[in-house]
This record gives sequence, C-alpha cells and structure tokens, in this order.
Amino acid sequence: MIMQKPEKELLEIRKEKIKEWFRDPYNLILLGILIFSAAILLYYFNLTSQQPLWWDEAEYGATAKHWAFNTAYSPYPERPVLFPFLISLVFLLGLGEVGVKFFVVLVPAWLVVFFTYLLVKEMYDKKTALIATFITAVSWIHLFYAMRLMTDSLGLLFGILAFLCFWRGYVNEKGNKYIWFSGFFIALSFLTRLTGVLYGAIIFIFVFSIAK
Repeated sequence: MIMQKPEKELLEIRKEKIKEWFRDPYNLILLGILIFSAAILLYYFNLTSQQPLWWDEAEYGATAKHWAFNTAYSPYPERPVLFPFLISLVFLLGLGEVGVKFFVVLVPAWLVVFFTYLLVKEMYDKKTALIATFITAVSWIHLFYAMRLMTDSLGLLFGILAFLCFWRGYVNEKGNKYIWFSGFFIALSFLTRLTGVLYGAIIFIFVFSIAK
C-alpha cells in the first residue's frame, strides 16, 4: 500500500525530531546516565535477588499471597494496601519473588532516576538536572532499597511525579490538569507508604508561603 503524502511528511517530522534530540549533548549525557543506572541496578539485583526476606518484606509478600491465592495469613490493617496489591497482581501473572522484586521495586527505582531529571529540569535547567540525576543514580541508600521488597522506591517515584506535576501546573502554569495529577500521585504515594502524605504537606506549605 502506497503511503499517502501527509503520512510521509509526518514520518519525516518524527525522524527529524529524533535526530534533533540526539544532537543535544545534554540528552546524550542523560541517556548515558540512564544506561549506567540500569547497569548498576541490574548488577546488584543479580547479587541480591535470592537473599532471604526481612520481616517487613516477608509481611508484604505474605499479604500479597493471601490476596492472590487465599493463603492462610492475617494482614496487618495498619499497612497501606497498594504495595501488596501490586505484588499480588504479579503473583497472579505467574511470576515469583524475583519477578516481583524486578517489576514492583527495581523498575520504579530506575524510573526515579529518570523522573528526577524531568523534575529538576522543570525547576532549574538541564545541567543541574543531570547532576541531580547522576547523584540519584549512585546514591547508596537509593540502591540499597532498590534491592529490597520495600515501599521506598515506589513511594518515592509517586512523590517525585507529584512534585513534577505540581511544578508544571502551578508554578510554570502549563495547565490545571497537572495540579489534579499531582493530587492523584500524592494519593498513590500515601497508599504505598503512610509518609507519602508529606509530599502533600510540602506542597501545601510551599503554596501558603508564596501566597500574596
């Protein structure tokens, strides 16, 4: 089938945008940092994926198996529900503990690095964003919790997304939809770990402090 002219033009525009993206040295550095971050995460994941679970990790896993397979267990009502719910979905897909760690913890940990860049770029500039992104990629505490079946990486990801949407919508005035998305991600962070409410508190204090 012969491609119509408008479709050809659209394809050429997309190709040119991709070429333009790669011409920017900041984008190439970002790509390098993201590849470097993925390599570090996968390296330590390979070393630690078979380690025994901590108490909190085992509790999340047991709660997820109770919901997915009706395994005998009494979940603690104090725990937020989103994290074990996501784990239960991965279990239902037939993936084991290693798969759970990869999709529910490792992937969000890598996305934290990427969205750190977008957030800091939105707030400052590309150079500052690259520095922050690299620091995040090699942060020992970020890498440490990225290897654990814990809520830290996922909760942080939702918090960064909340800040990013808030900054775009409220500070840079790119649309009220971003402010609504900010609230949505704050709720997801709270449902992941209770300290997620602090992201909302920080935004409230910021708005209150600059209000005229």
